[in-house]
Amino acid sequence: MMGSAKGKERLSRLYKYLKRYSNCINYNHFISNGLPIGSGEIESAHRYIPQKRLKIPGATWHPDNINPLLGLLILQANNWWSDFWQKETLGAQIPA
Repeated sequence: MMGSAKGKERLSRLYKYLKRYSNCINYNHFISNGLPIGSGEIESAHRYIPQKRLKIPGATWHPDNINPLLGLLILQANNWWSDFWQKETLGAQIPA
């Protein structure tokens, strides 16, 4: 199959993809810097960041409000709250 034109095209696309995102799959670098390489932390965070707030009994959410709310929850969970507002304040002072 790999000798076929379709197989060669797939292999070429895979190679280009891996080359393009090689910095994202450098697992040895991530591990040596104490960074997680699995999806467990993200899956765990999903339980306590969005679900805790969005699944309040009796609460309903308009689709236009969900993403902004999640953005605020992520800022808070990552301790980026002050950095975000500092950037927003500085951005507001710069004339367009």
